[in-house]
Amino acid sequence: MEDPRVTKGLTAKRESRAVEFKEQFDPTDNRQALEVLKDIVAICNAGGGTLAIGIDNAGKGCGSDVQSVLDYDHAKYCDLIKKYTMQNFADFELIEAKKDGHAVAIFLINPPDSPLIFEKPGTYAIDSSHQKTVFSQGTIYFRHGAKSETGTTEDLSRFLQQRVREMRNELVKGMRRVTEAPRGSQIQVVSRRTVAKVAQEAVPVRMSSDPKAQGAIVVDRDQIFPYRQKEFIERLKDALPDGPILNGYDLQAINKVYNIAAQENLSWKPHFSVRQYSEALVEWIVDKISKEKDFPQATRRRLYEMNQKNK
Repeated sequence: MEDPRVTKGLTAKRESRAVEFKEQFDPTDNRQALEVLKDIVAICNAGGGTLAIGIDNAGKGCGSDVQSVLDYDHAKYCDLIKKYTMQNFADFELIEAKKDGHAVAIFLINPPDSPLIFEKPGTYAIDSSHQKTVFSQGTIYFRHGAKSETGTTEDLSRFLQQRVREMRNELVKGMRRVTEAPRGSQIQVVSRRTVAKVAQEAVPVRMSSDPKAQGAIVVDRDQIFPYRQKEFIERLKDALPDGPILNGYDLQAINKVYNIAAQENLSWKPHFSVRQYSEALVEWIVDKISKEKDFPQATRRRLYEMNQKNK
């Protein structure tokens, strides 16, 4: 199913708290890059949304060339965010869509765990002796209607309330799992990315796609596939400290190009939740990157070619 943020971005007639339009964008232009960065951070802090390139203020496709935006390395967008906020934030995707018969580039932006604050001023040269400031050091931006503006106490309060609600929901889910656990189960508190040691009395099994292999009963798939998309990307960061930063779009490309869903040891889709991933997929991607440094970029290109063939 199409992401509802894509539908909202393509059907909106005007900009809003969660939707921003840009007629064009050159990611290599310093002024434009800083303006777009400010909007991305503001949308991010306001709870997420879309930034669409190639759509005018009336919500109509304007036919500008967005290929340079789509081809620009995602890691460079991440580097720009880190340069000015000092945070490794990569929880956004860039996809291609159509509006009024024209190609548009859409940033799908997710909210952060903590607000993104500009730790360095964003300035660009007007001429040889003058600079223009897009955002100042120590400022935090939110969306106020259709504008990206410096945040207020109310903005920060709203952000914290949302995070509290999310944490409360996670707590309720955890309590439900405890109450539904079989009799004799034990509670153990571990960090999110801790890998539990195998108990001495446990019987080790190896998952295999070989139909002739001896069967085994999976007791808890949440333990075998512990990572949802956001957690999986964080796990990859740990596994690739010096490697490329992958994002949701990279994971989507890997899923489609290599048909990850068909490999039972790599991922699992619960009936009423999003797809979850295993440590085996982490190892598989790390191995791919060790053999092919530009594996993420190559996979994106293959997905693009596949999409073009299917049009």
